[in-house]
Amino acid sequence: MGKWKKCWAICLALALAFCVPAMAQEADRTASVMNAECKFRVSEGKTAPLTDENLETVWAPSKKGARFLVELPDEGAGYLALRWQNTPGAHTITQYDAEKKEVAKIEYEAGACYLDQAYELHPGARYVLVTLTDSGEKIAGAEVYTKGTLPEEFTRWLGQYGKSDLMVVAPRQGDEYALFGGLLPYYQTVLNKNVQLVYMTDGGRAQRMAALDGLWAIGEKNYPMFLDFPDKQADSLKACLSQWGGKDALLEPLVACIRRSRPEVVVSCGIQEGSGDAADMLTATAMQYAIDAAADKTQYPDSAEAYGAWQVKKLYLLGGDTCPLTLDWTAPAEALGGATPLETANLGYSALAANAALDTSSATFSLMFSRVGDDVRHDDFFENLTGLDSFTPEPTATPEPTAAPTMEAVLVFSPAPEDSQAPRVETGDATAFGGTTLLVVKVVALGLGALVLLTCLQALIYRFRRRRR
Repeated sequence: MGKWKKCWAICLALALAFCVPAMAQEADRTASVMNAECKFRVSEGKTAPLTDENLETVWAPSKKGARFLVELPDEGAGYLALRWQNTPGAHTITQYDAEKKEVAKIEYEAGACYLDQAYELHPGARYVLVTLTDSGEKIAGAEVYTKGTLPEEFTRWLGQYGKSDLMVVAPRQGDEYALFGGLLPYYQTVLNKNVQLVYMTDGGRAQRMAALDGLWAIGEKNYPMFLDFPDKQADSLKACLSQWGGKDALLEPLVACIRRSRPEVVVSCGIQEGSGDAADMLTATAMQYAIDAAADKTQYPDSAEAYGAWQVKKLYLLGGDTCPLTLDWTAPAEALGGATPLETANLGYSALAANAALDTSSATFSLMFSRVGDDVRHDDFFENLTGLDSFTPEPTATPEPTAAPTMEAVLVFSPAPEDSQAPRVETGDATAFGGTTLLVVKVVALGLGALVLLTCLQALIYRFRRRRR
């Protein structure tokens, strides 16, 4: 039997040697769109806006709980990518196998996903159900991808909403450069601080995508927060506040951003007359109230319960002469490849304003609030804040599993039910499927198959030898 064990080991090694490179090649293959092999159905409206490859058209159901179903081919798929028109609201991705039994379900809270978000699919999924929690959500496109490596647009961001060092609040896309010059590349790359950018207004999907391209060009890896207030001209602070829904509608999401990101320092635009338009001045004014409210757990208790109260240590606003701090953007930096922060910022700004260039060599900020005393050197936002490390985004906890209804119970236009009490198959985090896990499963399956084949071969040889005797 010793010889047979050696034979098995040699054959198994040969099987792995031939199969592993082939499967690794499959994992390294670039994923491609396979919508033509899938079927789409919606609970309201038409499917064309989801699949016409035109991001100007959107699927915009009017009812809460709207949903659409994607039927996958027999071989399954790797990912479902959704291209949202605005910041994604709360939604659920539920996956079913060929027998219409649930194999994975993940619920996403509002704002937890990217504008272009790819969801990894369970290897056994043959139906994917997308359910929108609230009304008013808009999706500009849905794409099913094969297994493999996704395009960079879906994988380049580190994340968002983790513990940050610095939060920069800009009224609109482009102001992160036009107002603040080289601030982002200087603090994110040169000083290695974890920077969270917040945009107050919604410039539309095209403007958002240009802003994301610009941030990527300057080396920013943290996904920005979009608060979606209307980007309209207003003659006064009062008119702008009315457009943005009033005091609570303005402060509640700002406070949630602070509590979620937990920055030590916040920087925003100027409050002085003539330093900007009404949106700039309202943003600066609101930040002062939001910082106080974020530290008080009795104010806006929903976000306090979700993230806890948070005390910002310092607030700087652009311009003014209150304990002023001036930063120079013209010094070359090795971390920027020898470029200056201003030159690097221009790379991002060009994605939003073609043929435009920044000429702000420096910027002055006023220290409007401090829990750590006044600045003395006046050369760094983090003066008096020692021992701070750069933080990385923290993963969002997987929601607790809930009872799993069958697909037919929630999708009225699906095929007739075959098993209304189908048991749930527990899978854990739906984003953990595929990739290395799938590769290991395949290798183990092939190894077991090889052992079974060798056992059968051994039995045949044994019977053949007995007959010869």
